[in-house]
This record gives sequence, structure tokens and C-alpha cells, in this order.
Amino acid sequence: MQHGFSTKWWWGGHCQPNVVTFNTLIKGFCAIGNNTAAIQLIGKMEANGCELNIFTYSTIIDSLGKDTLVDQAKNLFAEMIGRGIAPNVVTYTSLIQGVCNIGNWKEATRLLNEMASQGIFPDVFIFSVLIDALCKEGRVVQAKSVVQIMVQIGIEPDTITYSSLMDGHCLRGEMDEAKRVFDLMVAKGSMVNVQSCNILINGYCKQKKIDKAYKIFKEMPLRGLVPNTVTYNTLIDGFYKVGRLEEAEKLFSEMQDCGQLPDVQTYCIILDGLCNSQQLSEAIEMLREMVGNKLKPDIVAYNTIIEGLCKAGEVQSAKDLFSGLSPVAYNIKSIVGYEPPSMALYIRGSTVVDNRT
Repeated sequence: MQHGFSTKWWWGGHCQPNVVTFNTLIKGFCAIGNNTAAIQLIGKMEANGCELNIFTYSTIIDSLGKDTLVDQAKNLFAEMIGRGIAPNVVTYTSLIQGVCNIGNWKEATRLLNEMASQGIFPDVFIFSVLIDALCKEGRVVQAKSVVQIMVQIGIEPDTITYSSLMDGHCLRGEMDEAKRVFDLMVAKGSMVNVQSCNILINGYCKQKKIDKAYKIFKEMPLRGLVPNTVTYNTLIDGFYKVGRLEEAEKLFSEMQDCGQLPDVQTYCIILDGLCNSQQLSEAIEMLREMVGNKLKPDIVAYNTIIEGLCKAGEVQSAKDLFSGLSPVAYNIKSIVGYEPPSMALYIRGSTVVDNRT
């Protein structure tokens, strides 16, 4: 992609670009991730006597933050202030989200305080971004303090806010606390959505509390919510992990009956469950079904089968399957009817080694 930019085509029509023209182009470049060209346009604007405005800077700062180019975003933010252009809530939101994307919640908190000192009051979105960053860092206590501040200044936490807090508790294994947040969402009305249910279900599954996870799943239709592929994948994996294979298979059938199409991850979960229970014939059959449903098995699927075969002592079968993955060996169409991509594995004796690590 060419990063340079020329305005000479404007001159042929004797039409001078204005700030709207430049800002539109800047937005376009940022939309396709070409931050370099967007920044270069700042110089073009000055050369053509166009006055930069808050939209110019906020657009590029937002794009840089999303690409985790936070230092560049902060430099541009400082340049903007140096030019006497005061940041607004959009500018601060973009910068706060950027520093949160790299896990720098301390800088996010500093910016939030700076924002308030400038008389710019944060909205629920900014608070939710900060709460999510704190929770991902395991700082749930600080996140809850931010929620209290929100309420004190009259900003009502929304579904995203509470879902982030719930996820933070789940990541720490604090399922009772996560459930309290979920119950609070229920008590406040229609705040619970499919994603928030998925967060709680996943938390319970990670703790091998599959019955509690399944209870949330069964309550979803009562709340007018339709479980999605992520919901089913999480529960199916949970049932396999605790050795309840029949219930996992039943849920897989129910998933399809309800119109939720299995994806590649669904099949990888089932392959892993079948291989771990030494049901290799069923796993190979599931691989065939996957191909029959026009889904291309990825390297995770093949690695799972190869590992299962090796654990069962079927090293030669694993080697045959591996050979089909090699670009210089025969293919495995005879096994599953599909020629997979090459893989970065090799077999040394009876051990499968992954060269990617």
C-alpha cells in the first residue's frame, strides 16, 4: 500500500481542498488502517492553509489507539493541546481505550482524573472501558470502586459494565461474586443478554461446576434469550471435561435441532472430548462429518486426532495421518475425503512434536 499522498489532482480542477475534504480523507485512511497516510495529511493541511480541528486529531488518535500505537497517539494528543485545541470527551475516550488495550490501567485512571479536572465528564462507555481493563488485570476490587464512583456521580452502569465486572470475578474463580453481579443485572430488569449468560456459563465450566452452568443455560429461554454457538460450545466442552459424554453428545444434537450450526471450534471440542475418552473411531467419523458439512478442519483438529492416536499407541496411524498433512507426502483424502493444509509438526519416534513452540 502506498503511504505517500498527492493533492495535484485537485489543482487540475482549480478546486482547493478544505478542512472537510482533508478530514474525510483522514477518516478514510484510518478506516483501512493506514495511519501513516493519515498523519501525512496533517502536514498537507498546514501546507494548504487548512486549520486542523478536534475531529482531525480525534480521528487519528482513535485509529492509533485501536492499533495499540499508544505512544504515537499520546504524542499527537500532546501536539493537539500544544496547538491550543482542547480535547473533548471523544478524544479522551479514544486515548483511554488505547492505553487500556495495552493493559495500562494506571495511565487510564490518570487520564480519567485529568479529564474530570478539565470539566469534561466521562460517560458510561469510558467507565466501562476502564472497568474492563482493570478486570482483565485481575484488579476486581479497583473495578468495583470505579462502579461505585459511577453510581455516586449519577452514571448508571449498563450491561457491558456489569458483564465486565462479572467476567473479572470469573477469571479469578470467584463464582459466588460473579453470580451476585448476574443477579443484580436480573433485578435491574432486562440487562442480561446472551453474552452475559455466556460469561457466567464459561466461568462455571472452568470451575467444573457444570450443573450450575447448565441451569443458567436452561433459564435463557425464560428470559427471552436464544443460546448461540458460543453458548453451546462452552457447555459441550464443559460436559466433556467432566466426563459426561452422553450429555455432551445430546447437547450437540440439540444445538443442531435448534438451528445453531456447529462451527470449526464445535467440532474441535468434540474431537478433543472423543480422543480423551479413547473413542478414536468416533473421532474419525466426526472428522468426516465435519468435512461433509463443508467445514474445513484446521490444524487444531488434526493435531487433536494425531495426539489421540499416539496416546492410544496407534503411532503408525498417527504417522499416516501426519504424512497426509505434509506437502511432499501423500494426502489423506482416503481417510476423510479432504486434503488439509500443511502443518509444522514432525514425528520423532513415537512422539508428536509441535515445532511452532
